[in-house]
Amino acid sequence: MNNLWDKALEIVNGEISDISFNNWIKEITPIEITTDTIIAIAPNHHIFKDANKRYKDLLELAFKISSGKNYKLILKNDIQINNKEIKLCTKSNVKKELIELKSEIKNIEKKIDILVNELNEES
Repeated sequence: MNNLWDKALEIVNGEISDISFNNWIKEITPIEITTDTIIAIAPNHHIFKDANKRYKDLLELAFKISSGKNYKLILKNDIQINNKEIKLCTKSNVKKELIELKSEIKNIEKKIDILVNELNEES
């Protein structure tokens, strides 16, 4: 999935300014590619709105150049994904979630130790 996306982004990056690319395209993340559709998520409403208005056609052309196939781009923002907040998979988000999970595991281990001690005392 990312191979097609990355190739298309290289093409788009060559066609628009670095500032435009970094502000409006770079942070868009593909979430699904089917035989004729690419669904991607924009990190906020401003990028969603402007990318749809200004760059959707260019992205679709870049997909065609990269793959030889016509793909329709469906760009969504977090509000449109099942009405749930979507956390993009970034290093900082993953690191934060790992820290939270490690803390939860420690708490569970403490509870298990307490239960084991209680069982041992009853025996």
